Amino acid sequence: MGHVLAGPAWLSRPRTVLVYAATVGEPPLAGLVAHARAAGMRVALPRVEGTELVVHAWPEGGELSRGAFGIGEPSRAWEVIPPADVDVVLVPGLAFDPEGHRLGQGGGHYDRLLARLRPGAWRIGVGWAFQTVPALPVEDHDQRVHAVVTEEGWTTCGLPSGQANVRAQDAVRTNASSPSTSGT
Repeated sequence: MGHVLAGPAWLSRPRTVLVYAATVGEPPLAGLVAHARAAGMRVALPRVEGTELVVHAWPEGGELSRGAFGIGEPSRAWEVIPPADVDVVLVPGLAFDPEGHRLGQGGGHYDRLLARLRPGAWRIGVGWAFQTVPALPVEDHDQRVHAVVTEEGWTTCGLPSGQANVRAQDAVRTNASSPSTSGT
């Protein structure tokens, strides 16, 4: 999954990247986190607070604690980052379709967070190739992702506001141009 940030050229300089702490069955992001830090990006993680996700800066070496639903979470003491300051958010899911619809765990936490991002922020679904399906049921509150990345490559689903001048064919990357990064 290290090819997530090696995607289209317009993703080459995010300042703040919101990642997730992978649970069993989700693609791990340790390699991507290391790459983002080495490139000088601020890495952030969400923490469940009631029905919302609060975004916190993840300091290098910062230990996660077991939070809501048994997921690793940042400390409440770590810097809170306003959603408007997030440039790229990597979103886990159970399934994704070509239109950018996402099936989550059913709590709506990511839908509420995605609705609070600035219009130009990139929403990237991260999953395994078997999690891509032809279509998903959609509800009014569901928020779309702009791209989905799997171990097989990168596919755009739509461009965020402010990025309409980027041609879709320039946005597609395949694993053929990226070395295998299993375990990252």
